[in-house]
Amino acid sequence: MLEILRRSGLEVRLKSAGNPSFAPGVTEFHDIMGSGVVGVIRFIPLSENVCAIEGSLSGIKSAATKDFEPTFNVQIHEFGDLSNPVESCGDVFNIGESCVGVLGSFSTPTAFYISRVSLNVSSVIGRSCVIKMTSPDGAAEKSLAVGIVARSSGVSENPKMFCTCDGVSIFDERKITDAY
Repeated sequence: MLEILRRSGLEVRLKSAGNPSFAPGVTEFHDIMGSGVVGVIRFIPLSENVCAIEGSLSGIKSAATKDFEPTFNVQIHEFGDLSNPVESCGDVFNIGESCVGVLGSFSTPTAFYISRVSLNVSSVIGRSCVIKMTSPDGAAEKSLAVGIVARSSGVSENPKMFCTCDGVSIFDERKITDAY
C-alpha cells in the first residue's frame, strides 16, 4: 500500500502498522564512525515475526566511490555496545542456528523500504544496527553507520508530527536527507 501511494505522487510516511501489541523499533544513526552517515531506520511490525523497515540516511554519497554503484545492507549485531564500533557490537545476530540479523539491502539510501522481513522486532531492541556498503561483486564490504535499536511508540501511541529535537515534520525529513 505504501508503495502504491508513493507512486501516485503523494508524500507518505509510515508511522506504524499492524497489531498494537507488537512493539515497533527505531535506530538513529549519528556520525560516530566518522563516515558522515546520519539518519534513522524504523522497524514496523506487521505481525509477531514479520516487519517492514523504512529509513532515510544522508552522507552515504560521500562514502560511495565513483568506481562502482554499491549496495547497502542492514544488519543487527549481537550487542548494543558502541564503545568500539563495529568490533564491540559482536557478530551478526543469530537465534540458534538461524541467522536473523541480515535484514536486507537497498540501493537508494536517502529513502528506502524493505518489506516483509522475517524478524521479531522486540528480540532486537537493545542490540546494534549496522549499515554496511558492499561492492557489486560482494568482494568488498565497509561499515558506514551504527546505532542501537530502541523501542518506539506504536499505533496511536505518539501522534506527533514534528520532532522536538529539530522541529522538522516527518514529511519534510526526507526532503532534508535528499539535499545531502
